[in-house]
Amino acid sequence: DFDLKIDRLVKRPWSRQRELSDIASFDIGIAPLIDGAWERGKCGLKAIQYMGMGVPVVASDCGALPSILGEPASGLLYRDDGEFYDCLDRLAEDVSLRKHLGENGRDRVAKEYSIHRWADIVADTLRAAS
Repeated sequence: DFDLKIDRLVKRPWSRQRELSDIASFDIGIAPLIDGAWERGKCGLKAIQYMGMGVPVVASDCGALPSILGEPASGLLYRDDGEFYDCLDRLAEDVSLRKHLGENGRDRVAKEYSIHRWADIVADTLRAAS
């Protein structure tokens, strides 16, 4: 549980049945991590999910998140609480930036993280290992 000082924030428990429809309803996806050893080893799945659905991301500048957001950027990175809220404000006020970052994210996931990108590579690796 966390408490963010954000107007219009809707918090609800995660639900497998609602996950996709919830993400599709987001204006901005957040991927906050504390910069610790455990967090630096995490993948950043939430950011990838948001990006795959065209939702711009505000993410910690930590672990794999900077490389996941990539270039061209699919979201905004922050280093501290002040930057976090600045990033949220910037995206909340700029619909065209949200749209642009969301499109970049969708394209990046299709190119770098989709089954179409990795299916042949994984199959070839498994065949070579047998």
